Amino acid sequence: MGSPGNPAAFDLDAQKVHELFSMWDKKVPNVEELREWFADDMVFEDPLQRIEGIEDYREMNERLLKKNHDLNIEMEESAQNGPHIMFTFSLSMAPSKKRPKMRIHNTGMTYVRLNAAGKIEYHRDYWDFNTMFLSAFPEGARRAYKRFVGRFG
Repeated sequence: MGSPGNPAAFDLDAQKVHELFSMWDKKVPNVEELREWFADDMVFEDPLQRIEGIEDYREMNERLLKKNHDLNIEMEESAQNGPHIMFTFSLSMAPSKKRPKMRIHNTGMTYVRLNAAGKIEYHRDYWDFNTMFLSAFPEGARRAYKRFVGRFG
């Protein structure tokens, strides 16, 4: 494990974080498994919420997996600078079992910061709510919305 004075030597690196998040579209690790990677007092933020603590973080991810069907998360490029790790992602999900062909799509970026012990203390997802929301509508509705917005921009 890296020492606090040597953040470049963290055991948890961009590749391992990439692998961890890549499997969450199928199964969310339990709290004990998460403790190998995350600090107990970790913080998560995205455009819709702020979660504090590893147990609430796990519950939030479990709800995401249960509420959405055929969730597919693709982790893409990653980079690391000491305790700072960033990667891009794309996701696709069906919010209803009754309409499995209706899919929501989004792309974004994840930032995580490691603490002195080498565990994730902060996880922030950046993504565009409008892109995700509009992806759920048929193409004709999206075009009409874009024309409407174009009149004002």
